[in-house]
Amino acid sequence: MRNDSGHYVLATGARDVERLRLLQVVGIDKSPEQVEQARRQAEALGLTNVRFAVAGAYQPGLPPASFDLAYCRLVLMHLARPAEALAAMHDLVRPGGRVACEEMDLGHAVCDPPSTRMDRLFELNVALGERRGVHFRLGRSLHRLFHDVGLPPPELSASFPLVLRGETKRLLGMSFVEFAPALVQEGLAPQDEVDAIAAESLRLADDDTTLFGLPLIVQAWAVR
Repeated sequence: MRNDSGHYVLATGARDVERLRLLQVVGIDKSPEQVEQARRQAEALGLTNVRFAVAGAYQPGLPPASFDLAYCRLVLMHLARPAEALAAMHDLVRPGGRVACEEMDLGHAVCDPPSTRMDRLFELNVALGERRGVHFRLGRSLHRLFHDVGLPPPELSASFPLVLRGETKRLLGMSFVEFAPALVQEGLAPQDEVDAIAAESLRLADDDTTLFGLPLIVQAWAVR
């Protein structure tokens, strides 16, 4: 598993494999379907330095202190116990290795000119996470999570995409359409309201005089 530079990488949430050509990578996901999709993607890209396993973030089942980098993207925010998962990543990294995470803050998004329905979309994003006991605002407190598991104060950076046009601008509406049934099921909004919000978000996505600021993404990394 070792390449010329001797680096081993654990990627939690095995999806984005094309950027990892120069390292030996182990990708894990709890979903066999996601693992198989990632495996096919790696094969299509001709990647021979990546292997995959079905495993959970809390108990990855990998040798401790055996990786140079443990990395996850948009994983911790969807977990009920993100600190436990980050602690598991910490345990997998050898001394001098790095732990790196990217997580969103769905409470930090923009529509300008303001729209009451878009404000409601942002509000419902966060409310669904709270109802399900997960952490859709984790990006803003990711640094504290590193402290809680005994990592040094992390380095931080952030991305806050601003879009006026293009397919990226439609992501908010498309994502809302996907989770809208859950909002109705959980009693957070009636069907007619989610239908109106979905229609408004897609309409504004096609209006290049309306600015969308997509949810804030925070990157944090620290050396063990």
